Amino acid sequence: MVSSPNILVKGSLRRGKSFIVKRLVTLLALFNVYSINTSDVKGEHGVVAEALGGQVFKVGSFGTDIRVNPLQAGERHFGESEAEHTQRMLASRQQVLQLIGALLAPGSRNLFPAEIAILNWALSEVIRETNDHPTIRKVIQKIDSPELTTARGGMFEKSMARDLVLMFDLLLQGNLSGMFEDEGTIQLNPESPYTVFDTYAMEKRGDLALAITQTITNSWVQNMVSNKASGRRHLVIREEGWRDMKTKAALEAHELQLKLSGEYGITMMMIVHEDGDFDTGGEEERNLAQKLLRGYANTITFYQNESTLKRAVQAGTLRQGEANLIRGFGRGEFMFRAGERSYVIDGNPTSTPWERQLFDTDAAMRHLGRDTDKQGSQEDNTHVQGESE
Repeated sequence: MVSSPNILVKGSLRRGKSFIVKRLVTLLALFNVYSINTSDVKGEHGVVAEALGGQVFKVGSFGTDIRVNPLQAGERHFGESEAEHTQRMLASRQQVLQLIGALLAPGSRNLFPAEIAILNWALSEVIRETNDHPTIRKVIQKIDSPELTTARGGMFEKSMARDLVLMFDLLLQGNLSGMFEDEGTIQLNPESPYTVFDTYAMEKRGDLALAITQTITNSWVQNMVSNKASGRRHLVIREEGWRDMKTKAALEAHELQLKLSGEYGITMMMIVHEDGDFDTGGEEERNLAQKLLRGYANTITFYQNESTLKRAVQAGTLRQGEANLIRGFGRGEFMFRAGERSYVIDGNPTSTPWERQLFDTDAAMRHLGRDTDKQGSQEDNTHVQGESE
C-alpha cells in the first residue's frame, strides 16, 4: 500500500496529536518496535517512557551531567568493512558539524565552501590524533591552532577560521556549554521500548538553543540506530522538527534520512502544526520543504483551519475531499492517509482509562507549571464520558 514507513503528523494545537503519538508508541512496543523521541519540547513524554520501562534524558536541566557527543561513532554494520564504516562515520560527522554551523551562522545560512573545507580538515586531523574519538571542542581548538595557516599549502584564511571559532563559541562557553562539546556521558539502551530526550529546559534558552539541541540529538540517534543488520526496528520521532530545518542543508539532510529509513529499519515520524510551519527562508527552501512533506507516504491529519487546508490542497499534500472532511473534525479525530487511501478515525472510543490518565497532556503541562486551556480540559472530560474500552 505504501512506498515507505515514514509518518507525518499535523494538526492545530490541542487536537490530540500527542495523545495519538503516545498511544502509537505504546502499542508498537508490543510488536518490538523501539521508539525514540529526539526532542520532547513540552516535557510530557517522560512519564510514558518510564511506564514502559524506557529511558529519559533531561537535556539542559540544571545540575545534570547528561552530555551528548554528536561526533560519537555509531556501531559497525554487519558485513560492513572497516574502511566503509570509517567513511560512513566521516560523512555523518561532517554533516552534523555543517548543520550546527549553519544554525549558528548569522541569519541561519548555509556555510561557505571555505568554512566547510576548514571544518572537514580540522575534523579529519582530530580523528587521526585522538584515535577516532573526536569532539566539537577538539575540532574548534584545531581550527584555532597555528596549524591552520600551513594546512593544505596555506589555502585557509585566518579570518574565515576566526568566524567559525566565534560561531561555535556558544557550545564551548555560551549557554550551551557543558552539553555537546566533549565526550558523551549517555548510552542508548537498544532494548529500551521508549527513549525520550526531554528538552523542556532547553526551550528557556531560546529557539536557537533548542534548534541546535534537536539537530544534535537527532544526528546522534541516527548514528546509534542506523543498523538494519541488528534486527531492531525503530520509530524516531521529531517534534516541532521545523525548528532545526531552516536551511537548505538541513532540509536535504532530512530528505536523505527519509530515503534511507526503510533500508535501516527506521520509521521517521515528523510532528508539525501545519504545512505552513516550513514557510521560512527563500523560495528554494520553501519548495524543498513542500517536496519533503509530500514525500511522507503516510500522514495523520487532525483539524486544521480553513486557510491551512486551502494551502495544503494547492500544494498537493491534501485532496479537496479530504480537506472537506478534516474541517469538521473534533478533538481526537483524524484522517490517516496511507499511500492513495484515506481513513477517518475517531481515536476516542478505543482508548482505555489507563491510557487516558497516562497520556493526559493537560496534566503533564500542569505538572510542569504551565498554563493550560481550561476549556480544552473540559472538552477532554466531555469526550471521556460514555467511552467504551
